[in-house]
Amino acid sequence: MNWPSFRNSICLVIAISLFAFSCKKEKAEELQPAAVYTVETGVRINDIAFINDSVWLACGGIRNEYGVIYKTYDAGASWRKVFTTHESSIYTLEWNEQDNGFAGGDFLRLWQTKDAGETWQFYWLADQVPINEEDRPAIRDIKFASDSIWYFCGGENLYKGVFYHTENAGTTWNFISVENELRSCIQVHTDVLVMVGHGGTYDWNQQTLSLERSDFRNDYMTHVIKLDGGSILACTQQGKVYISPTKGRQWSQRWSTSRISNTSWNALANRWNEVLVVGTYGRLLFSSNAGNTWRELSFAEMDHLLAVKARNGRFYITTSQGKVLVLDQV
Repeated sequence: MNWPSFRNSICLVIAISLFAFSCKKEKAEELQPAAVYTVETGVRINDIAFINDSVWLACGGIRNEYGVIYKTYDAGASWRKVFTTHESSIYTLEWNEQDNGFAGGDFLRLWQTKDAGETWQFYWLADQVPINEEDRPAIRDIKFASDSIWYFCGGENLYKGVFYHTENAGTTWNFISVENELRSCIQVHTDVLVMVGHGGTYDWNQQTLSLERSDFRNDYMTHVIKLDGGSILACTQQGKVYISPTKGRQWSQRWSTSRISNTSWNALANRWNEVLVVGTYGRLLFSSNAGNTWRELSFAEMDHLLAVKARNGRFYITTSQGKVLVLDQV
């Protein structure tokens, strides 16, 4: 037998076997949502927020083109457009009281409501806005630590990242710029906030007013949440899930999607010990034990999944084509 030909045949068999194994791994269990609500066909719905069981808000749009905010009074059955901007997308909604909240969008734009989202006013950051226009990226996540201490972080095109904080309910703001985009933040302690983004994670200490970078490198974390046990969990653009029991100082990988699927994870949410991760091409991950083991899931013929929130034992997922999907049992 010709040895080179035999060797090439063996290599071909091994390659085919590995490919088949990878494909088998990527076969995901298909899900059917308990309900599908249409906010507006064809509009990217970037976030959803809940005033109460019946009154919700959603925001969306296209980067540097337009942004919209919608409101429903009947738990998603019908939606009304309450705000439109013709200059920037809107990415995030957050509330600090029953009727008061913020929306954040491109170019460091904030909008505020004091009537539960019925009307919105532009919120000017005054001299806390960088003079250089390149340092005015999109606002991606907003958090209220108390009535007076507020935070938000953002970034643009994997480039500039910003972190803003106020200790007096917005009377004055301070900001810090970092070299890469910041996408999500979570309060892990009364005085400690963890931020994740492109190529790094940071923690902010409100007592010392210090921002420190962690050991995380070489991936792009898109969202972070805090688990009931105190650990924090983050998902990434490269299809991975990481956990940190040390408030973001050290991270270990809990899941990695194979390269064949090309799935990017966009957001995660938890209800008790259950965690749901949503991403591109209608794909999901589910863990029933706080991220220790995972199941791959998918929606048949579904859009990109952009955000997920847990409320009253249900998961609410927004999509790139204007829908809100509801999951009960997973």
